[in-house]
Amino acid sequence: MIKKIYLICRYFKENGGSYSGAYTAFAKYATEKGIDVIILSGHKKGDQGVKQTPYGRIYRLSLSKWKVPLLGMNADYLALSKGVKTFFKYHPILPGDIIIANGRAALGVLNQRFILRSGQPAKAVLKSMEIAKDEVSLVTRGARLINTYIGHFLEKICYVNATAFMLPSIATKNHINKISKVNNRPYFVPFSRIRVEAQK
Repeated sequence: MIKKIYLICRYFKENGGSYSGAYTAFAKYATEKGIDVIILSGHKKGDQGVKQTPYGRIYRLSLSKWKVPLLGMNADYLALSKGVKTFFKYHPILPGDIIIANGRAALGVLNQRFILRSGQPAKAVLKSMEIAKDEVSLVTRGARLINTYIGHFLEKICYVNATAFMLPSIATKNHINKISKVNNRPYFVPFSRIRVEAQK
């Protein structure tokens, strides 16, 4: 029986775009079913600490305080992973608990069983960079390229360690399997506009 679900992401904003919106809807549904929901997220200025909401508790963890050249957003994920590890050190996972981590936010739970929610892979950015290459300097393009490959490396670590996947499309599943050979892992592809209640 599921007693508690942990949702982990770089930054959670209620009803925000992409993963925040999905996490909000999922947390509300799980709470209605009597499941305790914990959201672990990085914080921005003014929203530190713990907040209790109708759909669960949100723990705001520290992100990178420094702008690290070439790391970009990856610095936040590395800082978040440290906070997540510390959190679970004092809040151990119990049998029946489920962890769902979004992308590189899974770096903090590599030693746990977790479901990886993965969106557009980091290397997909390379196509956008090629399209807009005439709009940015050579130095900027080089820095973004390095940042992207670091992100790709960190993502691959998450792919290899994931117990199962929650993916936006079969195309994403095939891409992940191509670079990480995880075709034997369970996966789920939720489709938009499908009511959860109708799937019983």
